[in-house]
Amino acid sequence: MQAQEAVLTIDVGTSACKAALFDARLQWLRGVSVAYERQAVPRGEVCQDADAWIQAVRRAVAQLDIESLGVKVQMIALTSQRETVVPMGRDLRPITPPLLWLDKRGIAEAEGLRAAFGDCVQVWTGLAGGSAYSAGKILWLRRHCPDVFGRIYAFLQPKDYVLYWLSHELATDYTLAARTMLFNVQEKRWQSELLEACGVREDQLPPVYAPKTIVGRLTDAAAWELGLASGIPILLGGGDRPCEVLGSGILPHEVMESSGTTSNMSCLAIRPVMAEGLSCTPHVLDGAWILEQGISASGAILEWVSALVGVSLTDTQAVQRLLDVAGPGSAGVLMLPLFMGGKGRTQAAEATGVVSGLTLGHRPEHLLRAAVEATAYELDEVLRRLQRAVSGLVAVRVVGGMAENAALNRIKASVYGLPVKRPKVLHAAAYGAFLLAARSLGWTPNQSLRDANPVVAVYTPEPHEQQVYAAGVAAYQALANVMTEVWPLLEAYQEQALAKDGGSGQDRALERRGSDDKTEIRADCPDIGC
Repeated sequence: MQAQEAVLTIDVGTSACKAALFDARLQWLRGVSVAYERQAVPRGEVCQDADAWIQAVRRAVAQLDIESLGVKVQMIALTSQRETVVPMGRDLRPITPPLLWLDKRGIAEAEGLRAAFGDCVQVWTGLAGGSAYSAGKILWLRRHCPDVFGRIYAFLQPKDYVLYWLSHELATDYTLAARTMLFNVQEKRWQSELLEACGVREDQLPPVYAPKTIVGRLTDAAAWELGLASGIPILLGGGDRPCEVLGSGILPHEVMESSGTTSNMSCLAIRPVMAEGLSCTPHVLDGAWILEQGISASGAILEWVSALVGVSLTDTQAVQRLLDVAGPGSAGVLMLPLFMGGKGRTQAAEATGVVSGLTLGHRPEHLLRAAVEATAYELDEVLRRLQRAVSGLVAVRVVGGMAENAALNRIKASVYGLPVKRPKVLHAAAYGAFLLAARSLGWTPNQSLRDANPVVAVYTPEPHEQQVYAAGVAAYQALANVMTEVWPLLEAYQEQALAKDGGSGQDRALERRGSDDKTEIRADCPDIGC
C-alpha cells in the first residue's frame, strides 16, 4: 500500500514549538505542541535557550509518531517568531542566550536610530516605532557588551537557527529580515546606513530569499535524530504573522487577529502603506503586503492573571463561568495590559501594566475579566488604525490559541462592534507555511489558497455590552493619557527598587548548558542574562 504524502511544518513560537502534518487534500492530520520556558526579570529582560528550541523540535516530531500514520514526508516547511536575536559565534553556536522579541533592551537604541534617520527608517523598513526590533537589540549589545559583540560571527532569528540545525544552510526570508529594522523592504536588500549605525557587516547577516524557496535538504544527522528520511527538501517559509495571514484565509475586507502569547492585527495591502503606528512589510506571497500592529502581551497576561485566580485558561468552561460572574465592565475594574511595554495604543517604551478601580468589594474574577477586556480595548485601537489606513474592513477573523475560547471571542465582538469569525484551522502560522509547501508541490492552485480555511463560527456584537464598553474605552483612553506622565516616575522608582544593593540579581553571570555537548555558555557582559 502506497504511503500517503504529507508536509511536516515546524513553528518555533514564543512559548512552544509546534509540529504538524498536513496531507495533499489540505487537511490537518496531527499536531503536537512542546512548551519551553522564557527567562524574564522585572526590568524587562526576556531570553530563551536556543537549544531548547532544538530539543522541542526533536520531542514534537517524535510525539507526532509519523510512522503510525503511514505517511511519507515530502517536504518540511518552517515558520517562527520574529525579531528575536540569536548571536552566533564562529563555530555557529549561540554565544549568548537569544534576546527574545519581548525583551525591552534595545527600545531606546531603536528609537535613537529613528531619531537619527527620521522618516527614512519607515520609508526603508516599513516599520513603525514603539518596539525594539532586532536592530535595537543588536545596538544594545554593541554599546553594553562590546566584548560579546566583537565575537559575534552571525545574527540569526529562531527559524534561521532551526534551519541551520536541519540542513547546515544559513539563510533567512524577507519577512523575517523585514522585522530587523535593517532591511529595505521595497528593494529587498540590507540597508547600508542602518547596518553601519549598528556596527553590523552585511556578511554577518544570512542571505535573504523568498519564503517559497527550497533552501536545503535534511542532513543525515538531523534525519537520524528526527526519525525521518535524509534528503527531504526544506521550504524556507516565513515569519509567523505573514504565514498566519495566509493560513487564516482572510478576505480583502477582513482583519486577522492572532492571539497567543501576544496579539497582532493584520490585513492585506496591494501596495506599501505608510500610516502612523502601523508597519507594512512583505507578505509571504509575491507582490502582496501586510499592514499590521500588535500589543506586546495578551495571552501571557491572561495566563498570569488566571494563575492568580486559580483557573487554567485551557479550562474554557471555568473561564466562561468566571467571566459571566464578573459581568461586562468587570464592575468598574480597568486594566492597562502593558506588562511588556507599549506597542499598540501607547507607544511609551517605559509603559507598564496598571490596574485601576479596585475596591474591597471586588473579587479575583473581576481581574480576569478586566484583563480580557483590556486586551480587547488595546486591540480596538489597532483595529481603528487599520480601518483608517485601509477602507472597507468590516470583520475580524481570529486565529491562535486564544481563538478557541468562545467567551473571549464574544467579548471582542462587542468591543470591536464587528463580527468576529473563527476559521476551521486555528494554527494558522503552521497552516500558512504548509500552504506555501503545498503550492510548491503542485497540490493546490493559487486561487484555492484563500478558500482552504473556511469559517466555522461567527460571534456578533451584543448591544447592551457595547454600551458598557463604549464607557470603558473612554476611561481606558483617559487612563492611558494620564499614565504617560506617571510611567517615567515609576521607571525611576523601579530603578531604585532594583538597584544592586536591593537584590536585583543583575550582577549575576549567566550560565547555560547546551543540550548536546554540555558546553558552557557564559556571557562576558553581566547584564546580558535574564
